[in-house]
Amino acid sequence: MNQIKFNESDVFLELYNALILFQFNKYKGTYDIIKLTSNKPVVTDVHYEISLLVDETSKTFSSIENRQWEWDTKEIEDSIGKGLMLTLYQRHPELNIEFKVSLYSKLNSIFVQISFEAVANSFKLIDLKPFVFDHGDFLIGSGTDLRILKNDWQSWSPIEVVDLSYKEKRSNCKFERRGKHAFEEKPKAGEIWSHYFSVIKNIKTEQQLLLGFTTLKNQDVQIRFKIENKNELGSIQAICFGDSILIEKGDQLDSEILMVSLNVYPEILEEWAEITGTLMRKRIPSHVPVGWCSWYQYFKGINVEKIKRNLEAAQKLQEQIPLEYFQIDDGYELRNVMGDWLETEPKKFPKGLKDLAEQIEEAGFKPGLWLAPFLISNNSKLYKNHKDWILRKESGKKIWGSWPFLGASSFLGAFFWDRVFALDLTNPEVQSWLKSTITTLVKEFGFNYLKIDFIYGGAIEAVRYNPKMTRIQAYRKGLEIIRDAAGDETFILGCGAPFGPAIGIVDAMRVSTDTAPTFNVPFIFKFLSNLLFAKLETFPSVTSAMQQNIQRYFFHNHFWVNDPDTLIVRHESGLTLNEIRFEVTVIGLLGGLLFISDNMANYTSKEIELVQILIPPSGITARPLNIIEENYPTIIVLNITTSFDSWKIIGVLNWSKKEKTYILNLNQIFNSENKKYHVFEFWDRKYLGIQESLLQTEPLAGHSVKLYSIHGISESPILLSSTFHITQGGTEVKNFDFNKTQNSLQILLEKKGQHSGQLFIHLPPHLIQKNIEIKGNCDHFKLLENIFILNIEFQDSIELSINFK
Repeated sequence: MNQIKFNESDVFLELYNALILFQFNKYKGTYDIIKLTSNKPVVTDVHYEISLLVDETSKTFSSIENRQWEWDTKEIEDSIGKGLMLTLYQRHPELNIEFKVSLYSKLNSIFVQISFEAVANSFKLIDLKPFVFDHGDFLIGSGTDLRILKNDWQSWSPIEVVDLSYKEKRSNCKFERRGKHAFEEKPKAGEIWSHYFSVIKNIKTEQQLLLGFTTLKNQDVQIRFKIENKNELGSIQAICFGDSILIEKGDQLDSEILMVSLNVYPEILEEWAEITGTLMRKRIPSHVPVGWCSWYQYFKGINVEKIKRNLEAAQKLQEQIPLEYFQIDDGYELRNVMGDWLETEPKKFPKGLKDLAEQIEEAGFKPGLWLAPFLISNNSKLYKNHKDWILRKESGKKIWGSWPFLGASSFLGAFFWDRVFALDLTNPEVQSWLKSTITTLVKEFGFNYLKIDFIYGGAIEAVRYNPKMTRIQAYRKGLEIIRDAAGDETFILGCGAPFGPAIGIVDAMRVSTDTAPTFNVPFIFKFLSNLLFAKLETFPSVTSAMQQNIQRYFFHNHFWVNDPDTLIVRHESGLTLNEIRFEVTVIGLLGGLLFISDNMANYTSKEIELVQILIPPSGITARPLNIIEENYPTIIVLNITTSFDSWKIIGVLNWSKKEKTYILNLNQIFNSENKKYHVFEFWDRKYLGIQESLLQTEPLAGHSVKLYSIHGISESPILLSSTFHITQGGTEVKNFDFNKTQNSLQILLEKKGQHSGQLFIHLPPHLIQKNIEIKGNCDHFKLLENIFILNIEFQDSIELSINFK
């Protein structure tokens, strides 16, 4: 513990390690955070607050109002590591407050939390703010040099980089704001809101600060910035919302834990995500699944014949595209209603869901099913029997949970009489129904993959049955019921889901808006949105989905497996070959869930190859080079490390319609100086030779991508690329061992299924003049200058022995 020290003086209480200092001023009731490597304060005069509603009157308790302090310190050891905690005590007639500050020996971060015990009569909790900065010193800077990475509430909500002149964009439709954001209200002018975490960075000095909550089970949380004079930072608040829950005498309550980090990118985001996932007891599957989903091929137009057609095609293609799951999406429900999940539309699926699951299992796949378990439509049997189960406002008015079209039994019904509401997950009767429904789907019908969609419905603002539960506790309770009923062996994908409270329950999470068989949002959608004064915020498209998937890369493997939405490769989709390659590259390098959504019976050999190179998903994720400076990252980098080599896979993305050329600073990407690199382009199957510091790409056509494999120089043979997988040897090549004494090369490839492709190997000059003898099933090979090209076909695995004589 000697790496962390506590110091007390007449004015200050100080907690510090070699990197960071927390300094509390006993007379002002404020704290400063100081970066010890530069010995400069990053932010000063920060305080904490608790706001209550006592007899309908708002009352705030703040550290700056207190002048008499008690404190103690204690050593701690938890899942983060070993550390020291300073606790400050504040006494009031209504409540006793504790402010806890934790510091760990090797982290450039401070952790703060508010706790209290009610000692008087009941009141309602408005919010807890462990970090309130208001016109102190913020030495990262202000003005036009600052950028804020802001993240929103749920799967389909935006994540973007903004400057201080940013104006929040919110739809004019209340039910869209209610679904995509935590609050129906719009931010006030000059306010920037971010959910769960935010990073603020000075793009000139590179200084940055992260504020991120590391526990997310009990309160909805935000980081809010207030901007003054258009480009000046006025205040920053980290807020835990109390939802006006009832607090009674003797009740104890903790805020979520806030992490304040002075680290650098990428560690500043990845460290926060790792700590949060650890504290939330993340679930990471043993492997990343591959499957088929009906939605983007058929949407709601599915029926048993279409499912059978794709099952048969999937069986025939199983050697080339080995699928694990076969998932039925929206469209099977009786009269399209929300709530009666165990019943199917007789004309579409006359034998019901159990028979459908049995057919999928008999075909050799694991059955999957879509449902929206927290929503209910007023044309359902469930609603007619349990109208008191839905969420309402204080006035008693029913709250719309989604677009009426989602559960409408007819087109006219969506406009005039069919409505979708949200269930109150604090109601014991709802909880019992939810448990029974999931148990039936999994244990009786046989579905062991659940895509639970539109689940933000469980967390929208409303009056609830249990007045002592926040909406986040209600939402998480619903998820816990689903997990307990489904069992640990059932794979659960969250979608349309508030992120934080789902950590530790779902196996995978959609981290973007929907994709679509179109690269950009069609003009007609935007035109109609503006014409109808709706100002809808996000529309499905490849661009919208891929941007958010890249920006949320650090959720992957820290919280769950990221779901980038399905892959669409069919030639009749409306996407060009360049656009499909763009989509394949991003999904492949991000390493998340891989589900295809095409009519597999119509796949061409080229489309099969595009899917094959992504199987199995690598499970590891690429990083954008400049996440806090680009909303549409142009360079993403995947680090590959194997037993025989390490290299980088670099995707260069042209999001625009115009042809562009890019320059890659290889020394910056490799964090090295004055080195040379082998460069190979995957899609063109082209070796670009040895490059030094700067690599200028060939012109990229609009909506296209370049995919480079980049290796250091060696006197031994180098595997430049493999066409069998997008990692180009990182997944499928298990051994690549060169014996210098015998001039022999041993290669082992392992990949389930039937495969045909090439290996590209760079040979050093002393091997080029040798006779080459190959043992193993190699179709043929050729030598182009110093590039040795092997053409290989194999089933599941192949071993090659190459002797240079």
